[in-house]
Amino acid sequence: MRIVLDAMSQEAHGRGICGMPAMAALFAGVFITLVTTPLIAIVSYFINRYIQKTAKAKTPAVIPNKSTIL
Repeated sequence: MRIVLDAMSQEAHGRGICGMPAMAALFAGVFITLVTTPLIAIVSYFINRYIQKTAKAKTPAVIPNKSTIL
């Protein structure tokens, strides 16, 4: 982050250090976090639901043997 902010402030060509690049990076990070967190949760939910359904479908059926038949 420091490297990016130094590079952005060097583009000011000696006119002083501006805080706008830092604010832009902060808001971009917050925006990315707010977008990706729910997206990851939704995708994880559907993956888990798919795994649960396939695991339930693969459970073997109970086949009675002679000792269980009355």
